Amino acid sequence: MKILVVSDNGLIADPLRLLLVANNHDVWILTADENKKQLLQHSAVHLVFGNPAENGSWLNILPPTLDLIINLHSPYPDQKLKHLDLENVYNSQITKVAQNISYIADKTKCPKLFQLIPPNYYGNVVTGTHSERNPENLNSYALGYQGLIRHFKAAKNIQTTFLVLANFIYNSDGETFPKIYKIFNKIYPIINHGENWISLIHIDDLCSSIQHLINNNVSENVINLVDEKPIMQKDLIKMLSKVHMMPHPMPIPTVISNFLYGEVATANITNTAKLKNELLKSTNYWFKFPDYQAGLAKFLVNM
Repeated sequence: MKILVVSDNGLIADPLRLLLVANNHDVWILTADENKKQLLQHSAVHLVFGNPAENGSWLNILPPTLDLIINLHSPYPDQKLKHLDLENVYNSQITKVAQNISYIADKTKCPKLFQLIPPNYYGNVVTGTHSERNPENLNSYALGYQGLIRHFKAAKNIQTTFLVLANFIYNSDGETFPKIYKIFNKIYPIINHGENWISLIHIDDLCSSIQHLINNNVSENVINLVDEKPIMQKDLIKMLSKVHMMPHPMPIPTVISNFLYGEVATANITNTAKLKNELLKSTNYWFKFPDYQAGLAKFLVNM
């Protein structure tokens, strides 16, 4: 397949690119990251350098046809902004990305889009499996993504599958994204009582599940990309403190976290819910790391 990946900052795009190339796809990467430009010029992909939130000459150097677009792009404004300001910033940028992707789909006659959606990175709650199969429910929680979701639900030229990401993506070295915010870079905070559920997925499973959906021509409306076992915030923080040999985590109230890290960073950790992966499992996807205990086994074996 000829696939255009509208790139993020590399966390997902880099391993996904390698996996797609290894599976003999013709991969095109659209990125505005200057640091990736030189690297990608020497890899087995076609590089299109440009900002997907802006118009530019890059719109004219795409291939004549595409089979799939995977949109990983997400803006990263100041996390100290209030939610109302964030919504305005995100809506304008993300809606412009949606418009450009629709233009690309028209120009390249691309029939399918995989649109990645952060679950509650901007501070609202996903309600279990209720979002799956029904993109109407997506409107209520993805701050700044409402315009994009409405845009692609109404689009008649491209079939969109919304892929809802886990709250935290991690690798086998215990690195996570988004980063858990540390007090003075020394202590992971447990915010409030830490009894909210957080969904996770290993980066290998995230990329492999996308490849699996491509291979199996899956076209469900909404699919949660999460592993088998959510974890409570307090348990996740304690576990990561041990993995990275940090001091015992410090409980702090929400109001202090908002002051230290901003509302968005705080909400990323606290406003979460159990996400289920029923649709992903129904496609016969087998997890390499079904839960964090498997994904971080080399650390947890001695704990």
